[in-house]
Amino acid sequence: MEENQIEDEEYEGANSWDDKYVAIVKTDGTAEIVGFDVEYFDELPDYVAANRLDAVRVMPLCDIAEQLGLDEHITGWVDDNGLLKGLDENPVGCRIYPGRIVGDMILTLEDSNYKPKSFNDLDVVYDVLEKLGVTEIEENFDDEYDEEDGRFDAWS
Repeated sequence: MEENQIEDEEYEGANSWDDKYVAIVKTDGTAEIVGFDVEYFDELPDYVAANRLDAVRVMPLCDIAEQLGLDEHITGWVDDNGLLKGLDENPVGCRIYPGRIVGDMILTLEDSNYKPKSFNDLDVVYDVLEKLGVTEIEENFDDEYDEEDGRFDAWS
């Protein structure tokens, strides 16, 4: 088997999530793409060790969605108690929001009824992150819950 065929097979395995992804922009300016179906929104806060999330709806994210020809808006989600917890500033979040964004920020699509949705195309997620200036991106399709720190392994 040629090397390219092995890489293609590994990539195919990564898509076992039926093409449902969210991106998490970390406080160190890197990002992680996680296989996740936002249909189960109540599980989404676990990815950032939060009880509840606040929506970050800003024009820079709307502009990126328009540039990419998306029918839905892109929305950021952050820990609603991030400031009280003393979380680190998120440099990407602070660039797009006119105030302080702290903690890791989850990116999803959101329809016109404010219902969050997963991204269906991995390439689109990469395009969004590139337009936000994120240069280091990991893929993590392991959704095992880590009892020790209360977060999914995507954050281990």
